[in-house]
Amino acid sequence: MTTTLYLIRGLPGSGKSTVAYEMMVSDTTADAFFIDRDGVYRFDSSKLKAAHAWCLQETTRHISEGRTTVVHNTFTQRWEMEPYIQLAERAGARLVVVSVFDGGLTDEELAERNSHGVPVEAIARMRERFEHDWRK
Repeated sequence: MTTTLYLIRGLPGSGKSTVAYEMMVSDTTADAFFIDRDGVYRFDSSKLKAAHAWCLQETTRHISEGRTTVVHNTFTQRWEMEPYIQLAERAGARLVVVSVFDGGLTDEELAERNSHGVPVEAIARMRERFEHDWRK
């Protein structure tokens, strides 16, 4: 059986985590890097690069173990997905990209819904740079 790597992309608050959890397979996200031992999310922008490296490392481990894996991050542009695309190619895994974009919500609604307190202004910037056609 072929291992599958799912990339779920979209704006904060759009439902990426909900989709990932509904799939009930191994999942990784850079957000998990910021959860402390007490289960509290403590975002630190200075550690964002390390968080994404950790997420890719965990995904690589899951795929090498033959586990179907879901990665849910904003992935607003193709370059952000590229390491995962290359990982799937190297591992011979099937790649499925699911774009939830904004779930039909305004920036204000997304700001209210997202679980990490991403402000409206940041969501608006992500919306502006979001590459709907990531295959280019």
